[in-house]
Order: sequence, then structure tokens, then C-alpha cells
Amino acid sequence: MTAASWPLFCAALVALGCVADETDTSGGGGTGGDPTADPDADHLSNEEEESYGSDPLVPDTDGDGYLDGDEVLEGSDPVDPASVIYTGGWPYQRDKDQIVDPGFEGAPVVGGVIPRFVAYDQYGQLVDLYDFAMHDRPVVIDMSALWCEACRQMALWLEGEPSIYDDNPELAPVRELVDDGSVYWVTVIFEDGSGNAAEPQHAVAWSETFPNPAIPVLADNERQMFDYLYPGLFPNITVVNADMTIRAYDRFDYKAVLLTLL
Repeated sequence: MTAASWPLFCAALVALGCVADETDTSGGGGTGGDPTADPDADHLSNEEEESYGSDPLVPDTDGDGYLDGDEVLEGSDPVDPASVIYTGGWPYQRDKDQIVDPGFEGAPVVGGVIPRFVAYDQYGQLVDLYDFAMHDRPVVIDMSALWCEACRQMALWLEGEPSIYDDNPELAPVRELVDDGSVYWVTVIFEDGSGNAAEPQHAVAWSETFPNPAIPVLADNERQMFDYLYPGLFPNITVVNADMTIRAYDRFDYKAVLLTLL
């Protein structure tokens, strides 16, 4: 075969499917792929995927529940399942800064945006409430205290343990929504057993007493959320939409608020 006929021979093999066309630039992360493309929509280009060792066709290479690009953004390793954004596996939202934080100075109103609450969880990590935003599911904010027996009963109910709230069968579907992840439930501890402002260790203590891997427990050590929501009776529940607007708020009627989830 002459040198002049070699290109024609190679083209024929490609056309017959005998060899791959390495000139393809449609993306996909292989040899000849577009280095700027992001075929798995994980916020990393093919070139970046190669540098981090992640899979350009799998949005969550290590299967830990976080997109590869989100892990890189937050400093965790996208190819190590033990390296995560939140130890508890809480959701993450890279676009949370788009939400306009109203601050804690005002009063809660249905349709208004809940303030951006950041607090330590039971794993000793700072958790941003706005990371629960824009995941197409509502968020429940449960204000609790170590001295509050009604709050403790609610925690037992969430675990499926015997509780006084078993007398409210109409609420059972709410617990099912929490269990299957259709609703995010966030417990906020605002006081210890003596009525002092909660500290991070009280979130740990609550989680150890009422272990529930689906529920982050946050310590309201500056009473920001407590002063803002100003509970009248306990349990005290507020439901927030996926866009962080308040769906239901009542200082005294937790049941009416929870039923808005159904």
C-alpha cells in the first residue's frame, strides 16, 4: 500500500466501524473529546475531570451523594467516598447565594423568605440552612429544647418509637415523607436542660438520645432562630418551601402546620 492511499484506507475502516474515529469532538471525556464540555453536568469540564481523576460520564464519581463539581468547590475529594461536603449527608446547593437573605430583624410571614441560618450540627460542622433550598422538596424547621418533653416525644415519633403523637394518625403520612426523603426535617435546639442557650454539644447530645440519620440537629447558640420564630407552644413547627419562602407558620398550632405537607 502506498503512502498516498493510506488515509483513504483508514477512512474506510472508520466507515465500516472497524476502528474508532479519534477525531470525534462531541465530548465524552475520551481521547479527542472536547476538553471544555461537561457531558455529565456535574460542573466539571472533561479537562477538569481528568485532573481530579473523576469520571467525565458519571456526575457523582465516588457515589457519596454529592456532584463532583460541588465537592471540588467545597474542598472535598470527588473520588473518595469518605471525603464529603457534609458528614451527615445533608443536601448542598451551590446556587444558594442567589436567595436574598432578609436577616433576622423582621417577623416571620407566610410567603416571606426564612433568614439564612448557619449553625453547628451533631457532627461539629457548620450547616447552612440555604443548602436545603431548591431541591424540589419542602423543609420542616422543628424548634426543640433539651428540657422540652413535647419536643422529645416528637423526636421519638420521628424515629417510629412509641410516642404521644401516635394518637394523631392523620400525621403518620408526614413521617413517611420524612423517612423517604420527600421532606427535609431540620431540628433546631435552642436551649439546654436549664434554659440556657444551646451550645454545639447539645446538638450532639440530642442526636445521641434520638439517633436519626435523616435529620440534622443544629444548635441555635445565639437564639437567632428562636427569637425570630418566637414559639408559643411546643412542639413548634414551621414549613418552608424549596425556594426558602415560608409555607406555613403558627406559633401555637404545630398540627395545622404539618398538615400543609399533605
